[in-house]
Amino acid sequence: MTAGVTTGRVVPITDVAELARACGNDALIVWAGQGLRAERSERAWRLGDAVAVVAPDLSRHDRIVVHGPIEQLVPLVYEVLGEVGTAYRPFGDEPVIRELADRVEPLEVRAAFGWMDTTEPPSETAEGVRWLDGDTGVAELLEQASPESYAWPGLSGIDRWAAATDQAGRLISVAADAWSAPDLGFLAGVATAPEARGRGLSRQVCAFVTAELLARHGRTGLMVDGRNAVAIRLYERLGYTYRPVAAANAEPPKG
Repeated sequence: MTAGVTTGRVVPITDVAELARACGNDALIVWAGQGLRAERSERAWRLGDAVAVVAPDLSRHDRIVVHGPIEQLVPLVYEVLGEVGTAYRPFGDEPVIRELADRVEPLEVRAAFGWMDTTEPPSETAEGVRWLDGDTGVAELLEQASPESYAWPGLSGIDRWAAATDQAGRLISVAADAWSAPDLGFLAGVATAPEARGRGLSRQVCAFVTAELLARHGRTGLMVDGRNAVAIRLYERLGYTYRPVAAANAEPPKG
């Protein structure tokens, strides 16, 4: 790896409030660092105005979520990778991650997608949507409707599922409260049965979960495939704004 030019020294951040100040209350960084407590394994550092948060098993990956000027991020990421190992994936705004990959060997950009968040309750109604008591039937729906979903029943960080059902009580549209933090609820696992599409069910389920998470956390976020224009428009109708992000790997992906 190439460390670049270090100015100043790398300083640990041990308090969530300090982290929020250091990153200008950036929603992505605050989400990653909300477990920054003695009993949790998240860790964070700063170098000048650059911040890096180590977040194990965050949305199914061990991540180093970064923020700040590239000249300070390069040596900071180099040092953090040396501390936690190259299995961790640097993650942040797409232009920043692409420049990190150019300047820190052997990082390579592995995925580009979108982060979306909102603080405004949706105007969309969500009649007939409810939180499930458990997750029976969710995996079967995901296998049929969204086999590439990051959120699945039984995974670490998946808290609860909301659903719309048909007249027979079968699940036809679902979404999860997953990897939420005290100051940011996270929406994931959105799926609607193929035969039930075109009726606005995904929008209703997402409106319900968004409103519920906003009431609990004050802000709601999600990640979306940047090529999925239909999903992006749906989330924008619910008040979310889009932000291009990317992830890089120092090790080849497994499998």
